[in-house]
Amino acid sequence: MNFLVGSATELINVAEFGLRECLDTTKFYFDSEEGGAYFVDTAIIRLFSRFNEIDARDLTHKWFEKMTAEYQEDTPVNDDAIKAVEALIAISKNAQEQNLDLVHIWYL
Repeated sequence: MNFLVGSATELINVAEFGLRECLDTTKFYFDSEEGGAYFVDTAIIRLFSRFNEIDARDLTHKWFEKMTAEYQEDTPVNDDAIKAVEALIAISKNAQEQNLDLVHIWYL
């Protein structure tokens, strides 16, 4: 997700930041070595709200390019990844319009 956020900042030409610094680690739903659920700073919501769902394909390609460069493993872009980015854009727009919180959940 850090690479996705970095890709988004690059595409709209704003100062780069990552997801990790936008997670609230003081007020969280769940935190362990194997997973967690954290409130996400509104900077992430504002960032992805600047995109339209049609931008998801380009954003997904940029994201996968960054992962390939970092891990030296070519992962092809697929429709599921593009749909996930489309959903993130839609969720972010909805959260911004309705003044809702966004929660990041991860697990092993």
